[in-house]
This record gives sequence, C-alpha cells and structure tokens, in this order.
Amino acid sequence: MNPTDDNKNYRFGLFYYNQDDPRTIVPRKLRTLGYTMNFARPISYVALILLIIMLVFLVYVLSNVSLDPKGFA
Repeated sequence: MNPTDDNKNYRFGLFYYNQDDPRTIVPRKLRTLGYTMNFARPISYVALILLIIMLVFLVYVLSNVSLDPKGFA
C-alpha cells in the first residue's frame, strides 16, 4: 500500500504527516487532485510560510494599483 493512501498518515484528515516517508512533496490520495506536502519535513513549513508571505505581498501590491487612466500619463 502506498503511504499516501493510508488515513493514519493524515492529521485532521487534511495534512499528510509521515516521518517514515523521505519525500517532501507527495501525491494526494486522489491522484487527479495533484500534490501535497509532507508536514513531517521542516522544509514544508518554510515553503508554506514563504507562500503565504508572497500571497500577502501580491494582495498588497494589487490593492494599491491605480486603475485610473489619468494616473499613467
């Protein structure tokens, strides 16, 4: 059995957590839904924090963009 198919490797039914799995990025239980991170690996938390920082920065930048055509002149 593939370790990603075992429900005991999921915390709260959402987060894959398997210390015996050396992979950081693993396929989801339903392969058509893509991939997830193995949160037993510390680099997963770093990647998640960086993703959140980038999203917050993008929202901040886009919220300050002027759509007024006179602003471009």
